[in-house]
Amino acid sequence: MIPDWNVFGVLPPILPGEDGAAFHGRPPYRVSLLDLVDRFSTNDSRMTFLRGFFDYRSSLHGFGIVEGFQWIDGSFVEDIEGMEGRPPGDIDVVTFFKSADRNQGEYGHLFDSHKMKSEHHVDAYGVNLDRPMDANTVKLISYWYGIWSHRRDHLWKGFIETSLNPGEDQSALAALNSITERKDREGGLQT
Repeated sequence: MIPDWNVFGVLPPILPGEDGAAFHGRPPYRVSLLDLVDRFSTNDSRMTFLRGFFDYRSSLHGFGIVEGFQWIDGSFVEDIEGMEGRPPGDIDVVTFFKSADRNQGEYGHLFDSHKMKSEHHVDAYGVNLDRPMDANTVKLISYWYGIWSHRRDHLWKGFIETSLNPGEDQSALAALNSITERKDREGGLQT
């Protein structure tokens, strides 16, 4: 379950009442793709970004990248509409993946953030989990955790994790389509 935004409009860095030293009750919050759709399909912009996110995942899956997880963050998981009166600009995603014995030259474009942002509305980055667990890999994972657990204004916040496995994609995309159809019948979505 995705926790409610706190008074600052972000996911809480630790759930109220939880021990800050424990792994549970703190980010990344592991959620299903259906939870992601249910929570964030609130306006046209967010639904467009979710469609792009599913297209992006389909591209990853097409290269056999199906094992791992994704961290989702940025203004997409914040109440940016309430805090700044604007929609999110994209979905920020770091994919931690096993490369399915492929050469990085085959799939490297999938982690070109500028290209993926223009094609899928996803600010995409990747961490290959096939790399040896050395000091550089630990620093890279620590970098992403450190960056994503804080806003640019240094406010501490939470973020989301979802499985890279394609097993939930079709049902979550069907739910997104259903929400879109219902909102269209009701007179459209707001941005």
